[in-house]
Amino acid sequence: MLTKVRKTIHTHDMLRKGDHVLVGVSGGADSVALLAVLNRLRPAWGLTLTAAHFNHKTRAAESDRDEAFVRTLCKSIGIAVVCGSLKEGTRPRGLSTEDFLRRSRYAFFERVRRKSGADRIALGHHQGDQAETVLMNVIRGAGLAGISGIPPVRNAGTIIRPLIDCTRREIVDYLAAKGLSFVDDSSNTDERFLRNRIRAHLMPEMEKSYNPAIREALCRLANVFRVDNDYITREAQLRLAH
Repeated sequence: MLTKVRKTIHTHDMLRKGDHVLVGVSGGADSVALLAVLNRLRPAWGLTLTAAHFNHKTRAAESDRDEAFVRTLCKSIGIAVVCGSLKEGTRPRGLSTEDFLRRSRYAFFERVRRKSGADRIALGHHQGDQAETVLMNVIRGAGLAGISGIPPVRNAGTIIRPLIDCTRREIVDYLAAKGLSFVDDSSNTDERFLRNRIRAHLMPEMEKSYNPAIREALCRLANVFRVDNDYITREAQLRLAH
């Protein structure tokens, strides 16, 4: 997996020597693997790592358990961690709970990045997340940008996703090989959320009855649409500038 991550970093020009990287760590398998991999790459790249954990306060004691786990993990490997939590507030009308929590989390990461002087925010999205996102956006009737899925790099390189080409199995196997534990988020099985229904029912059925490699196919589709979308965007910007 480490070789695949190195290739992804180089392909998408995710890091520079000496970068300070803020790593989003929820405590789940993906983010723990991300932190472990970047910690492994730290000497070669001369990286400074800081972890950031956002406590959504939506799962009572489980949310606090996750925060405690991340604090303990970071202490054990000597990486500073900044924790924040969801403040009481009103969710804007028309915004789903999932989108509200995501926006709150990203806003927290950006605040910490600016305060700490970090160059990048690294997030643990992987191939399965990408495939689910593409399929979810197809269901919703998205256009080019939506079917492009999760970009490996966003915001002029500020947000990076080094695990985007890794499978969930590769991540879990890597953690097992390194003897690293993680926590499970019960909300990932809550079928009120479309993504979870896709993960639990639609994706397995597509693998079984239509294409055993559907995840890889959807990720290739995303890459094709992203190239097209980026080209159209660049050309439009050039023409509008004249």
